[in-house]
Amino acid sequence: MIKLFHGSDKEIVKPIYGYGRSDCDYGSGFYLSDDESTAMMWAGQNEEGGYINEYEIEVADLNVLWLNHNNDEDVLKWMALLCFNRIDQETRLKNKKEIDYLITYYKPDLTNIDFVVGYRADDSYYDYARDFLSSDLPIELLKKAMMLGKLGLQHVLISKKAFESIVFIRSYRVEHNNYYNQLEKAANNEYEELLKEREIEHTYLRDIIREDIRHQSNKK
Repeated sequence: MIKLFHGSDKEIVKPIYGYGRSDCDYGSGFYLSDDESTAMMWAGQNEEGGYINEYEIEVADLNVLWLNHNNDEDVLKWMALLCFNRIDQETRLKNKKEIDYLITYYKPDLTNIDFVVGYRADDSYYDYARDFLSSDLPIELLKKAMMLGKLGLQHVLISKKAFESIVFIRSYRVEHNNYYNQLEKAANNEYEELLKEREIEHTYLRDIIREDIRHQSNKK
């Protein structure tokens, strides 16, 4: 059993399957965190304050996609899903070949997935992803970047089965706060320091694609 939290401008007793935006990191779904302070950050963005909604879910009987190992494979799968669901038009045009490659070879099939646990790409984190697509940020440092600011992982209900499995525990109001801006500022400062760690031997997206193509050619 996992305890999860959702920050919102309202109390949500029963999340609705099929409701919500499709242009989120993992597509349409209900997005939660296992960290209560993260939910407080989201709820507190509203000037009038908001609600922290607390839930429990048993994942033993769910088909879960775990993208939380902080390895190359998980990062590339997350990037492919981000490119498929959310990337902006300007970046899509600028990095079309790289995006098409990631989607073709790394995007997981979510058809039979109930629940996803993986990275999130909010604001500054989204910028890190775009830097990776442009081969300005190596994958070694992208993995580090996803941990900056302590934003944590997100847990996403994808299927109807997952929505039926979640149990509402309680909700409570929180006041407006500036936690999100503080987190963004801290993450951006840490990112500037992280960029100083770039090394010649690091692996950029263009290197990954070249190596993949080389392996594919050797198999023929």
